[in-house]
Amino acid sequence: PTVKVLSSKQLPKRLTVRATDGLRVDYLVKGGEDLRNDARVEALFAAMADVLAADVNASRRGLGRTLRTYAVVPLSPRVGLVEWVPRAPVLGAVLRREFGNGREADGVKLLERATAARNVALFGPGTTQDGPDHARRKKRFAAKMSSARDAFRAARRVLDARSGGLRRHLAALAPSAEAFLAARRTYAASLAASAAAGYVVGLGDRHLDNFLVAADGALVHIDMGYSFGTGAMLAVPELVPFRLTRELEAPLEPGNARERVRGGLVATLSAFRAPRGRARLISAAPPASARPRRLSYARLRSRARIRAPRASVRGAPSRRRARARGPARAPRPP
Repeated sequence: PTVKVLSSKQLPKRLTVRATDGLRVDYLVKGGEDLRNDARVEALFAAMADVLAADVNASRRGLGRTLRTYAVVPLSPRVGLVEWVPRAPVLGAVLRREFGNGREADGVKLLERATAARNVALFGPGTTQDGPDHARRKKRFAAKMSSARDAFRAARRVLDARSGGLRRHLAALAPSAEAFLAARRTYAASLAASAAAGYVVGLGDRHLDNFLVAADGALVHIDMGYSFGTGAMLAVPELVPFRLTRELEAPLEPGNARERVRGGLVATLSAFRAPRGRARLISAAPPASARPRRLSYARLRSRARIRAPRASVRGAPSRRRARARGPARAPRPP
């Protein structure tokens, strides 16, 4: 066996071994992380893929075969093995390389210029980058919708010249026009199936470095640390059900990308809600003791919503005072 240390924050290792059939098998050895949650989510994803393959409508759309899974073997609460997905780069690295015309370093510089343009639009001239300043973060979170929209548009103007990086990546992988159309169909089905599956398991932290792009165009979820609704418990709760940004829609253009994704989402969630699909998912779900406490998304939305102040009437009792007195009694007859 051979071991290669990867240049990441936790310094994971790529382990290559020869199997009994003579083939080479690669694993990712991760330390300092509890992979038991990843194993539970992958088991649920495998059950969802079986449900989609058995459903007629979902199978006709190819949703079952595009929901990709991989093996996760927890060895201890701190160490585990993850199956290496071959020929599947990280989505963030693909976009950074396409933004930089083939050079990832140039793509990083372009993203930094977009961040600087966003900060200038949000904080005013003289601010070029985010820092650890608490007041600046507080101002960014408390920005009005119009200010946030202007900042977003300023960043998009910097990136517009190189947008559509994922579409160019899939086109470069395809040897012919027919192969590109097949990869785009696989990508559309995978985008819908993975979005619905991530929503069902409450998967959060879906930034660009938590997706892989397979050689046939399918998307693969990685790093399932924030699952079963734990992303909604953060200081800034994640209330968006799944990621569907402009760069993810680009491979499906010039058609209506959202309509294509919507059809796949409806077929996937319908298969999950069918009696057979529901029974299969319930049997594969982890026990309640292994999941975080149940969340009330309505309560989280009401907590995040900014309420207008109520108009008070002089002399009217407050709710707290009325609750302390108890319910009002009916007047006695004369």
